[in-house]
Amino acid sequence: MVDIICELEVMEQLLRKYNDPLRADIVVRLRDVFRQDESAFWPAINNLGWWGGSGSMADLYLFRSDLPSQEVDEDNRRYRRALIAIGEAMLEAGYENNRARWWVGIFRIWEREGGLTS
Repeated sequence: MVDIICELEVMEQLLRKYNDPLRADIVVRLRDVFRQDESAFWPAINNLGWWGGSGSMADLYLFRSDLPSQEVDEDNRRYRRALIAIGEAMLEAGYENNRARWWVGIFRIWEREGGLTS
């Protein structure tokens, strides 16, 4: 079983590293929701803010010009792997979302092709 708390903590750490405290704080609040009531967590992320297009958590690309490109690439892989785990767990929990299914599928393809930075 996926450790959702761990995946959310990975996301939070990366968002803070890449100077996105607003999204990091959202992830912390949602982590707290998960800890208190898992059944309230899934509906809270089953939306376009997480799985939509431009501006969504899934569409985010982490970047800092002062970091080596290999580090940025690895951090984006870690971020997307967390989204894959969370998205798959949400779908397995019965919360259907075509956009989440699409993003998870795309991230899996990128992972298979050795990327996850595209």
